[in-house]
Amino acid sequence: MKLLSRTDEHLLFELSEVEDVFLQLTLSSFPVCKEGWPDGGSVTTDATPAPDAALLQEALREAKEIHRKKLETFFKKQPLAEADAPTRLLSIPTEDIEWLLQVVNEIRIGSWYALGCPTEEEENGLEDDPAQAPHLIRFEFAGWLLYLLLDAINPS
Repeated sequence: MKLLSRTDEHLLFELSEVEDVFLQLTLSSFPVCKEGWPDGGSVTTDATPAPDAALLQEALREAKEIHRKKLETFFKKQPLAEADAPTRLLSIPTEDIEWLLQVVNEIRIGSWYALGCPTEEEENGLEDDPAQAPHLIRFEFAGWLLYLLLDAINPS
């Protein structure tokens, strides 16, 4: 995924066919956790529960549905790939960058939860488990995508 241009209006990337497939698979998995974040895994928290957990869950469901619909619109607005072209373009309007970062981050975190909240050391052992492959691919691709987007908006 190569940044072709950065303007005040948008970021324009060039994607290989494989990157395009991974992008579609990753973003189409949103929301990974449809009912909010699950309990369990190796994550512990000392935070007190929300005063009205049901209200919070409903608000999360509504927000995720809004993001899901916006993703559909986002894909429809993308430039069409030319027939037999080895690459395609991805245009991200400036006003959508923060939203897309939130969606991709939620996919990454949701995939991490689906993997059982592994530590970095435990993550290496997941490569041999075919049942974990979709979650691991989403987790890793979302992390890479976050890096590319953040690098594009904050070049070094």
